[in-house]
Amino acid sequence: MFSPIGKVKIADEIAKLSLRSEKTRVGTPYIWETVYEMPDGTKGLIRWEGQRIVFQPLDDFKTNVEGIRTIPNHQCRALTRKEYQAIPFLCYDEKEALPEIL
Repeated sequence: MFSPIGKVKIADEIAKLSLRSEKTRVGTPYIWETVYEMPDGTKGLIRWEGQRIVFQPLDDFKTNVEGIRTIPNHQCRALTRKEYQAIPFLCYDEKEALPEIL
């Protein structure tokens, strides 16, 4: 079972297009993404990649000079239908209440 444990700032193409994006002092657009922990202890993000839903480990992301995570370094793992159905997706207010993971 996936457990939401926090949130991180992600600066990518989605952040540039999102209506919920925020900007750093320098002007880099970013969005908050929920960090989930897998049963094996791996922490990461659940995202859409093309036509599939994937799990991207948090350690795979590069961090820019502002401390915001950017483009992942490695390929992610596609989730099975069973895994996807077990994910406790959060609404906006629930995500806001999560602690930030640096």
